[in-house]
Amino acid sequence: MPSRKKLAADAWGALLQVHASLVPTLDKEVQRQTGLPLSWYDVLLELAAEPAGRLRMTDLAERVVLSRSRVSRLVDELASRGLITKEEHPDDRRSAYAAITNAGLAEFRSTAPVYVRAIECQFAANLTDEDLALLGRVLNKIRKPAGGPHANSAQEFGVHGTIGNGGQVPNAFPHEDRVHEGADSLKSSQRPDVALDAGFIGAPLHVSSSKQSGGVGAV
Repeated sequence: MPSRKKLAADAWGALLQVHASLVPTLDKEVQRQTGLPLSWYDVLLELAAEPAGRLRMTDLAERVVLSRSRVSRLVDELASRGLITKEEHPDDRRSAYAAITNAGLAEFRSTAPVYVRAIECQFAANLTDEDLALLGRVLNKIRKPAGGPHANSAQEFGVHGTIGNGGQVPNAFPHEDRVHEGADSLKSSQRPDVALDAGFIGAPLHVSSSKQSGGVGAV
């Protein structure tokens, strides 16, 4: 039987390999069909999930999962396409909001089903429902450690659990719960409803809920 360290290292390596392979593949497929980069979709998803359709730039940077270090640039790119706007904070000139526009909501609405189909084809096709449920439970145990007997294993291994620009462990399917929250929020607001495929699990690389963490994701 391999040691616990060997099992952990092999599992971690497999997770990184899947993430490194699938995220670019999903990005390429979504862009091919919609012209929207997955990093843009990530930003639109977070804004659409808010009742007011906007977030402070600092909060948005904490929520997105694909390009945390370049959120400001992403916002500028999206604003140049008319998908979001930048608004000054009424009480703090050093702060600003990013707000989704009706055009941005329409782009989000049309891209969501494409993304869902790509997830099914590229990620879930060879997995059973039971496999997916088990995988979700296992990954959620990593995201929310219960303080069990191996809660301090990271210190033992000398691993800090960080990777990539955002410094967070990557998530192959960003925001499982964000899309459902976003749809509920949009339904309760004055904004157009977002039509999503049945069973839609969420955005790219990611999973964080403002209700759960206060502010993280997708690929």
